[in-house]
Amino acid sequence: MVDFDDLTLAPFGYDLAKLVVSTGMTHGTLRSEATEAALAVYNICAGRPDDATACTFGQLRVYAEFHHRLTARYLHRNGYCHAWPDVRPWRESEVSW
Repeated sequence: MVDFDDLTLAPFGYDLAKLVVSTGMTHGTLRSEATEAALAVYNICAGRPDDATACTFGQLRVYAEFHHRLTARYLHRNGYCHAWPDVRPWRESEVSW
């Protein structure tokens, strides 16, 4: 797999997904509600609160799962103490590819 950042500009919301994955892998379980709130603030601050170009929670989940696959090899290195499947703020079945 190749990271979006290596090819072109990442899709809107991918940087937040990277932060969510890194935070979970470093500090442990994240609450879904907190992640949804962070996404709402992210969209508002980017000027996209209700716009069709806003990042949806579904898109954020897909980007996070994608980034997890790029980051999984760093588990137990660089401060990543928790496996993403153990700390993700949603069930894997909620991700629709």
